[in-house]
Amino acid sequence: MGDAKKRHDAADFLEWSESQQGYVGKNPDDVQPGAWARVRRVTGLRAIRLKCLDCCCGSSAEVRLCVQHDCPLWPVRLGRKPKGWRND
Repeated sequence: MGDAKKRHDAADFLEWSESQQGYVGKNPDDVQPGAWARVRRVTGLRAIRLKCLDCCCGSSAEVRLCVQHDCPLWPVRLGRKPKGWRND
């Protein structure tokens, strides 16, 4: 996402909180519609994969080797549903 047109301004998604004495994420309902046009859209499984990569410092190998089996994202960390997956 190196293209400047694709970047979004953090101010579109953050607001000052007196109680927290810092910036916090806005309620998504309060974000201006134009700001969403600059946000990359991904599927649920892709979002999980990206979060796992974030957790593993961008290393696909580390995502594959992850031992945090109690993490709710662990079964789908590779970006796909495993064989025998059940949605209860």
